Amino acid sequence: GEPGRTRATGAPVRRHRRRSMRDGRSAEAHRGLARAQEALGELEAAEATYRRAIALRPGDWGSYS
Repeated sequence: GEPGRTRATGAPVRRHRRRSMRDGRSAEAHRGLARAQEALGELEAAEATYRRAIALRPGDWGSYS
């Protein structure tokens, strides 16, 4: 793992990443991954993931966090 990151804090990212990979067309899955990335301070990754969620469902305001 990465320095300073425990297994527990990375678990939500791994879970949401698996879900978004399994259902690549799910804006909800991408939003969940982006929120987990944001909570861990992975801001560039979170921004890219939010953008993917918006591209999938531009009318869904939940992705414009």
